[in-house]
Amino acid sequence: GVQAFIETLLRSPNRSILGLDQENWLKTKLLESKQRGTVWQILGQQVLMGKLVIPDVPPKILENLTLSDQVRYEVAQMMPLAPLKLPMNLDAWDGYPICRERVQEMLTECAINPVVLSGDSHNAWAFNLKNRLGNAVGVEIGTPSVTSPGLEQYLPLPPKTMERMLQASSPELYALDTSQRGWTRISFNREQMVAEWRFVSDVLSRTSEVNEAPALNCKVNTRSFS
Repeated sequence: GVQAFIETLLRSPNRSILGLDQENWLKTKLLESKQRGTVWQILGQQVLMGKLVIPDVPPKILENLTLSDQVRYEVAQMMPLAPLKLPMNLDAWDGYPICRERVQEMLTECAINPVVLSGDSHNAWAFNLKNRLGNAVGVEIGTPSVTSPGLEQYLPLPPKTMERMLQASSPELYALDTSQRGWTRISFNREQMVAEWRFVSDVLSRTSEVNEAPALNCKVNTRSFS
């Protein structure tokens, strides 16, 4: 079927988001960090590593949304894929699952407390990363953009509705915000990592208020938010 065909293409061993040289460099640096006894290994990179699966949006909800013709067409093409549990965005780590598995093996074997930092999507994400066996690998924070619009431009659902749908389709997704603009503040000590999203009330105002979302905490040796 379509699902098997797409998964076969995506799982080609030749697909790598990093390339062999960078994969080898990453493993070497992770090993060096672990051997030094460094508490945290922070991977700053561009796109989401967590598995983000197309949500199942009921047709009646879509009918009531105000969408441009182009966006409505794109959404109509995507929705039939939701029951197949396919990724939302193949231009991220979801499009390179074998490479992701190799990197997650590195994080399991060669790191102590890995934290992945991501951008690009313009929205706020927090993932409890898991490998293909379902074991905890580490955590990921995706930062929102300061001004550029995100997913709410394409699926302008109420934030809580979108949150429920995405968490239902994507088990690794711990927390998210698909409607607000802002940035992320992250702090580390030897006991825990704390991530805080800070959202502005109006991107066009010089005196915009800043609101803080509840802190996300990852304690050492847990490899997950709690």
